[in-house]
Amino acid sequence: MKALQYSALLIGLMLVICSCGDDPLSTTIVGTTWKAFSVEQSGCDEKSEDFTLRTATNNCIEWDRTTLCDYTYQFLADGLGFYQYTETSGVERFDFEYTVNDDINQLTICESTNDCTIFNVDGNNLTLTSSDVDGCIVNALFVKG
Repeated sequence: MKALQYSALLIGLMLVICSCGDDPLSTTIVGTTWKAFSVEQSGCDEKSEDFTLRTATNNCIEWDRTTLCDYTYQFLADGLGFYQYTETSGVERFDFEYTVNDDINQLTICESTNDCTIFNVDGNNLTLTSSDVDGCIVNALFVKG
């Protein structure tokens, strides 16, 4: 009888341990906000457009010769979200749709113009690496906030 009880207890513990894996990104991304933390730009055709790593100070970061404050990405339900920031002309907000690749923790964010950008998620870090038409490679880091 004791052997049966121990076996049942052991099976129960194994089930608990096996079911404690990480939740997929497609469920954990919903309802999160990510704040700009740092940005750098290199490899530009026009070398004067390159800049070294810049980090946010007082929730503001200089990006492409403009100071952006309160720069955030927010992910809502149903694959919708928006990013926004404040600059001298006021608050700018842009809506997007997103898809998730749970296998590699990657988000593809597309604006209404079908201009899509890929982000990678690693814990509390959301990383963007992209290139633009001027040959610039942008590396930006957003942190979960």
